[in-house]
Amino acid sequence: MKKNILKRMWNKAAFAAVMLGVAGAVSLASAQSGIGSISSIHSADAGSTFTSPGLTVEFTIRLGSYGSGANYGLVPKPSYEAIYGIDTMLAMFPLRLKMSTGGYAELYGVTPLTDSWNVGKTDFVFRYRVQPGDIGMPLAIEGNAGSSASGDRFTWQNAEYWAVGDLNNANFVNNKETAAWNTYPSAIWRFASSIDESVDTYDVDLSKANIKVYTFDFANAMELNVGDSSSFTLNLRSAYSNAVSLYVWSGNTNYFTLSTQGGILGSGSNTIVSVTFDANSIASSPFVINGLKTTEGLPGGTLPIYASLKNGFDGTTNENYY
Repeated sequence: MKKNILKRMWNKAAFAAVMLGVAGAVSLASAQSGIGSISSIHSADAGSTFTSPGLTVEFTIRLGSYGSGANYGLVPKPSYEAIYGIDTMLAMFPLRLKMSTGGYAELYGVTPLTDSWNVGKTDFVFRYRVQPGDIGMPLAIEGNAGSSASGDRFTWQNAEYWAVGDLNNANFVNNKETAAWNTYPSAIWRFASSIDESVDTYDVDLSKANIKVYTFDFANAMELNVGDSSSFTLNLRSAYSNAVSLYVWSGNTNYFTLSTQGGILGSGSNTIVSVTFDANSIASSPFVINGLKTTEGLPGGTLPIYASLKNGFDGTTNENYY
């Protein structure tokens, strides 16, 4: 009896879940340092994990440099202010920054710094509200702190209603209606050529903060005998009012493949299966794991299954187990 049990255990293939946000599934270009306004991107939530929808992640983009005499601020474009008024603009058209999850962080506050080491700097504080189905491993800003040079710019929502620049710069103040976003005299959303890393953080897309966001779990233990196939599902931690789709794929098709009742999507190492959470449903549609070869003897005895909002994987080794 013991021999049979040992043989069965040896023939089991075990799998660990790996979740990749868009930041994990797509290589991020390096920052473009130069004549920019950013001196720091950081978060008090660094190293934290968020697993429940509705929780708020807060991070800061700091503009300005020590002793520059600058006073960066957010001002409405006069033409829109004349129509709506600033209070309505803040409510209807808040400045938002796109994140790696596909959602947007909203500008929450603008705070000029007055302490002796940070005079001339202003903190732009953003808040991101975790949504059902979110994956960010780590959570990052889409793009990077680049400008017109190579690299992906940040993606903004409602930027056309606002101007951000140095309120002590007459050229900006007198031309805020026509000041182009991300172009002098407006703020340049790009790191300055040098920063004081004793007080500031060089992190072009927030990824160094290592903030993890995931809102689902695998619903059952992911272990099966070689030669067997078994159905698995994902569970959201909270139901969502809209349908949510995720993609899952094998970490090594020599050991296991994935399929659905409708068959395998894709082929070879790029086999990808789509799973859907219907509106107001916690459980996903099922997918099948087909065990081909034992994982015994591999480091940890497991192989990853990847899950992502993005349909595809380029081989980036950004693996995050939970």
